[in-house]
Amino acid sequence: MLNKMKNKKGFTLIELMIVVAIIGILAALAIPNFLTYQTRSRQTEVMTNLGGIFTSQVAFSGSPGSNGNYGDNFNTGGSATAIGYVLLGTPRYAYQMSGNNGAVDAIGPVPAATCPNTPTSVASTATVASTFMADGCANIDADDDLDDWVMISPGHAAETAAPGPYSPGIPTLYAAANNDVTN
Repeated sequence: MLNKMKNKKGFTLIELMIVVAIIGILAALAIPNFLTYQTRSRQTEVMTNLGGIFTSQVAFSGSPGSNGNYGDNFNTGGSATAIGYVLLGTPRYAYQMSGNNGAVDAIGPVPAATCPNTPTSVASTATVASTFMADGCANIDADDDLDDWVMISPGHAAETAAPGPYSPGIPTLYAAANNDVTN
């Protein structure tokens, strides 16, 4: 009989329950961090694209015939004020832009009306330089709030109202107040 007990191999029910409890505790700690990192990685799209829009605006304003003004649409064929910016791939965010006091132009998967910030701009005059504002918004974490990011040009009236530190003469990229995760 003693020989039979020695040959039994395996785990007891208590040992298995302890292992399951440890795995549950580790999962409870890891999953929220994973979701935060996933959201932050999705936000890199909007930061990269708004930076690209800014670069296209600066290139446009320095081109012959622009008179130092910013463009007012993304990539309308044949338009003299198109900055030539095209979204590649499948974007999660919708983008809006206004430059040189032009109408708001929008690209991306979300209707522009759902974005909380409407871009504004100022045409250049003898005393004021041309400005532009670009906005990117999407619901990247399946809650009721849109993730909303704004890029404003140096000298824009909204520059001093932007949350956080800003430096005059440098473009400002900031997260709107309703973002769940900000970098």
